[in-house]
Amino acid sequence: MKKILIGSILALGISTLQASSLEVGLGNVQFDYSEYLDDGSWFNSEKSEEYELDGGFIKYEHSLSDLKNEDRKYKQYLEVYYSFHLNRAEHTQPNALGTPTDNELHQGHLRYKAINKVENYELGIFVGLGYRYWDRDMLGSSNLRGYLETYEWPYYEAGLSWKWYDGNFYMGIDASFQKAYKPTMIAYTKNISTFGRDLDFDLGDTQGYKIDIPLGYKVNENWDVVLHYVYDAWDIEKSNELPIANGSKAWEPFSETRNSYTYISLKYKF
Repeated sequence: MKKILIGSILALGISTLQASSLEVGLGNVQFDYSEYLDDGSWFNSEKSEEYELDGGFIKYEHSLSDLKNEDRKYKQYLEVYYSFHLNRAEHTQPNALGTPTDNELHQGHLRYKAINKVENYELGIFVGLGYRYWDRDMLGSSNLRGYLETYEWPYYEAGLSWKWYDGNFYMGIDASFQKAYKPTMIAYTKNISTFGRDLDFDLGDTQGYKIDIPLGYKVNENWDVVLHYVYDAWDIEKSNELPIANGSKAWEPFSETRNSYTYISLKYKF
């Protein structure tokens, strides 16, 4: 239901804009997630083992202004972005065999971008609001089979962009700092535990950064072909403690994600 709501909000935002460009890409995520104990020692990990097509993205960009000043050109944009991936990773723990985990990852953002173009360079700044949703479905071992965790949070971001053009070729980098707002993790333990309820954890001070490196080729005035490498990192704070049974407590340990994405996309300019 929440994923449908996210998609509906993004679609509503898109429908109100007359976009200046539309970009659609397909690609892969290399999943890299680790949890750590209080003393900093490694507790468990999930990593993708294969490269395969498992998702994609769509991005609309709407031009707000185009103000020229001598050899400089100032531009403002609204950007609406959504990506999804369905990925299988291997879950590993100390002294245990690896078991499969299915991951369903949805992300989206709305950005305001201001860009200054000088000759064949572009320098810009941007701010935005986003949302991240991740289902972590344990499949392998008998004690975890049927155990699902859902991580989700809205976030705000601020970043810088740079792009360089050489004829029909161009390359660039977007780098942003991301800060989660009221991040949560729900552990669906109701049907696999003795205490018979799900656990809703507060993930506290969760923050990260994202780097997007595009390499593009301008086919003609309307079409570009673009390769993207994206590095998305989050540090997820240790959660609060929740009582479960017989005076025991449960919590989510400190964890981190270091996911890498590769895409090939087509960009159409209106």
